[in-house]
Amino acid sequence: MGEPRMPKKIRNATSEHRLADWYEKSGLARFCETMEFRAKGTVEMSDVSNKRLHGTVPAATGILIVNSRGFGHYRRNLGYGWEEGRQNGTVTLVLPANCDWDVAFEHHTRSLSLDPAQLETQMHVRAERLAAAFERLSNHCFTKNFVNSLMKEMWHNSAEETGWLGELFCDSASLALVAYLLREELRSDQQAKRGGLAPHQMRMLIEFMSSRLSNKLRISELAGIAGLSEYHFIRAFQRETGITPYQYVLRMRVNKASELLRQQPYISIDEIALLCGFGLASALAQQFRRLMGMSPRAYRDRL
Repeated sequence: MGEPRMPKKIRNATSEHRLADWYEKSGLARFCETMEFRAKGTVEMSDVSNKRLHGTVPAATGILIVNSRGFGHYRRNLGYGWEEGRQNGTVTLVLPANCDWDVAFEHHTRSLSLDPAQLETQMHVRAERLAAAFERLSNHCFTKNFVNSLMKEMWHNSAEETGWLGELFCDSASLALVAYLLREELRSDQQAKRGGLAPHQMRMLIEFMSSRLSNKLRISELAGIAGLSEYHFIRAFQRETGITPYQYVLRMRVNKASELLRQQPYISIDEIALLCGFGLASALAQQFRRLMGMSPRAYRDRL
C-alpha cells in the first residue's frame, strides 16, 4: 500500500495557526482528505475528514478537545495500555500529550484548541489546578449531544462576519464547553466515591491486567490492588464499567489478539490464543467473533 495522499483541500491555515502547525508536525495531515482551519476570538478550530489516522499524537500548544464522528473501530493508548473498541456515532475526547492514536475507519473530526493562559484568566483558576483537571479529563470519553451541538454552532459562527459579537460567542461557548466537561468529570468522580472506582484505581487495575493477560487473573488479586474486599470490588467495578471484571478481561484479551493479528502476521492463531490467555484457538475464535463481529482469520485477511 502506498503512502497516503496529502489533503486535497487545506483552507484558512496560516503558519501561526496552532492547530495547523500541530497537524503538520504530528504527520497526521498526510492521512487527511480535507482540512479547514478557522479562528475566532481566542479560539482556534479545525474541521478534518480522513479515512485513517495512525501515529503518536504530539503535545499540543494549548488544550485540544476533539469531537469525532464515524463508524468502525479505534485504538488509543493513554499511557497504561491499549484500549480498543467500536465507534458508532459521536465521541468527545480531551487528548493529552503523546497519546498513541489509531483510527481505522472513515470519520470526520472537529477539534478545538484553547490557550491555557487565557482559560486561567477567564475562569479564575490556578494553572496547576486546571492542568490536573484536564489530565483527569483525558481518561474519559464523552458521548454527549450538548458537546456536539455546541462545537457545531461554534464552527458555523466562526465563518460569519459578526465582529465582536462572534468573538464573544466563541469565547463564551468555549468556556461553557470546558465547564461542562469538567462538571461531567466531577460527577464521574463523585460517582466513584459513592460506590464506583476512582480513576487512579482503574489505571492501576488496567496496568496490572494488561501485563498479565496470558496468565490466569484472580479476583482476589484485583480486589487487593483496588484495596477492597472481593464482594465490594466486583460491585464497584461493575458500577464503574457496566460489565463484570471477567467480561472486561475478555475484552482486553480480544483487543490484544487483534493487535497481534495486525502486527505479527507470521504468528499462528493457536499461538495468539496462548499469548492472550485463551488457551485454545476455539475459545479465542468464539470471543473474538462475539466482540469483533468476525473470526480472527477473517480479521487478519482484511488487513
